[in-house]
Amino acid sequence: MPTTTPPTSCFLLTILHIPHIYSTSSQSPHLIMSPLRTQLSATADAYLDAHRNRDATALAAVYAANASHANYPAPVTPIFPSVSNSAYLEGVKDLFAMWKSFACTEFAPRVVDEENRKVVLFVEGKGESDMGTYLNEYVVVLGCDADVSILLLLLS
Repeated sequence: MPTTTPPTSCFLLTILHIPHIYSTSSQSPHLIMSPLRTQLSATADAYLDAHRNRDATALAAVYAANASHANYPAPVTPIFPSVSNSAYLEGVKDLFAMWKSFACTEFAPRVVDEENRKVVLFVEGKGESDMGTYLNEYVVVLGCDADVSILLLLLS
């Protein structure tokens, strides 16, 4: 009987076309971001800055109290399983403490979906610890509530 090996990683990401608003000045046009788009981008920036600075308190500040966390694709065993917000933040605090250095950079332009209050980040993380070098790429989906706090974090 033939056996099949499941793929090691599958992730489907639908990128939405989000119209931009441009100024009508006679000068070269400039992108004008809506207030919501600005807030969503600021939340994403705060999320990344908290990781860059390994600051669990700053990370907690961008999450809604009832935020949930999930990791995909399914067969991969994540560092953090799907857990409550408080358990996730406690785990991140311990993780941040082990790094001697950690950097995260966006390797592709982020996608901001105002209608659904989501930001998709394409992030490379690189860290140094006593155990050696860590290098990984992530697709991070931040789903935000009406206050633009992170309500849902999906990692792939």
